[in-house]
Amino acid sequence: MFARKGLEQATVNDLLDAAQVSRRTFYKYFANKMEVLEGIYQTSVVLLLARFREMQQVAGSPQEWLRAMVGRFFDYHLAVGPIIRLMQEEALRAQSPLAAHRQRAHQEMLRLLVERLEPELTPRDPLVYQALIWALEAASLDLLGRSASRQEIEQAKAVLGDLLIASLCPVS
Repeated sequence: MFARKGLEQATVNDLLDAAQVSRRTFYKYFANKMEVLEGIYQTSVVLLLARFREMQQVAGSPQEWLRAMVGRFFDYHLAVGPIIRLMQEEALRAQSPLAAHRQRAHQEMLRLLVERLEPELTPRDPLVYQALIWALEAASLDLLGRSASRQEIEQAKAVLGDLLIASLCPVS
């Protein structure tokens, strides 16, 4: 519903109809439509981070791991669909309840990067990791916002994989 109508236009009644639940049941669990969106966003972030954590166990070079992580990031966003763009845009607003979840997700992604890379590579300033996370997020917003082709998405995955590797795994 949010993806089709947008956050502003979607109403609680729209959500009730789409979910086929009563008003009473809805308000038993949610105070408003924003809490629904927050729940969806929180769940999607938890699932993405869980996938990244699973990748920690995958053997391979830091470069292979970074490419796989970038691929998983974009593949996940494609799988979730148009609602991910709406949630990302909302999470960018400092006043949004989604903003705190975004910040926690970034902190966890940063922690996972450090945990996986720093035993083998030179430690980096945390802002380096943060800037790379922002690059992934911005590219995702751009690609989702203009309904990019599969070819453009694959190109973005390759370029951003190269960027992360060049930034975090420089050749001596």
